[in-house]
Amino acid sequence: MKYLIYKHIRILVKKLILLSIITAIAVCIYVFYHSESRILSINFTNPLYEYVENMPFWLYLVLYFIVFSLISAFIFISLSHYFNIKRSQSLNIRDRYYRFFAYVLTSYFIIDLYKDENHRKNFLLKIKPFIKTRKQILALFESYLRIQENLTKDLSVDFKLLINDLNILRKLESLIFNNNFDDRILAMRMLSYLQIHTCDEQIIICGKSKNFALRTEAYAALIRLMEKDEHLLNFIGEKHKLSILDINIIVNEVIKNKKMDINYRALLSSANEQKIVIGLMLAKYRYRKNKRNLVLILEHIGSSDNLINNLAWDALLTLVPDDDCVDLIIDRFENEQDDIKLNILEKSHHVMSKRFFNFLASIMEHQTLIVKIEAMKIIFQNDFDLLENFVNSENDEIRMAYEETACMYTHK
Repeated sequence: MKYLIYKHIRILVKKLILLSIITAIAVCIYVFYHSESRILSINFTNPLYEYVENMPFWLYLVLYFIVFSLISAFIFISLSHYFNIKRSQSLNIRDRYYRFFAYVLTSYFIIDLYKDENHRKNFLLKIKPFIKTRKQILALFESYLRIQENLTKDLSVDFKLLINDLNILRKLESLIFNNNFDDRILAMRMLSYLQIHTCDEQIIICGKSKNFALRTEAYAALIRLMEKDEHLLNFIGEKHKLSILDINIIVNEVIKNKKMDINYRALLSSANEQKIVIGLMLAKYRYRKNKRNLVLILEHIGSSDNLINNLAWDALLTLVPDDDCVDLIIDRFENEQDDIKLNILEKSHHVMSKRFFNFLASIMEHQTLIVKIEAMKIIFQNDFDLLENFVNSENDEIRMAYEETACMYTHK
């Protein structure tokens, strides 16, 4: 709660500063355009009044804003140079702290020496003087994340114990309420890696942000924090309208989250198209060998939604044995649009079936040129005897497809 109070206070202070600047500009204009002015019982005499007395007001405003712009430009350039120097110094300091924490944390996580209580106390005494400033704490968190991402071992238990001993958990939680996007992103990654649920509501708020980086990091954090698959089901497509890019981020995070047991049946049988899309994408990588799920995927073959149809074919051609794939392709191929046909053929180069090659030869004449070329590639790679049927074909497109394929493979 206090973080929200601090946030509102900062916003209020910024508004007061802006109002003060506007007021100061208005007062300067007023004082400069009058011979004498009285403000808060103080008299101001304008020594330049005789020069501007007969000047048109519009010309006076133009001159005033020219002078104001020149002064502002000088101040801006000076401040820009100053802050560049300060930023460079700050980054150098932060980099030194990062390297220091990377070294000590690596020792802490890997060497069993720190499992001993006495050595652990000495370690805490050594590190505490270096976690007093904001830069130091951010460097500590960043070094932990880098180590955790490079190791397969889960370090969250040890690091949670460490931040509790160092009494910096509240400082971690406060980062997610900052206006700085980098701080909020760092906080969400830390909280989700450590499985700390105290700020879940604020992460959900970040998931509704218009800022792409903040929103996608929030989605990834929420997925990492999920302990049961029903949380995932509620998250997808109901509380949040997800783009294709958002869906890809969710799928990638779920794939990496090995502890999450996916309810494919609930996803694939849903009326929500986004859930179906995610279910099909997940099934390809984390499929449970269950024939009922395979039937659910099959039901989406031929869907009016082109994306769902394409993903269903992709999942089935990945999961189904080659012999069953041939039956499926022969049965459904001619009912599909050209882009789906092309995708089916591109994913079927590994199929080694004479019946499949004969099927491609039999349908060759009725396909578009681009589908002919892809089918010809498969035949060219696997069955030269069958390829002879197309060498002197009377169909112009078949000859073009043959020549294109032959050129492609003979000039490699």
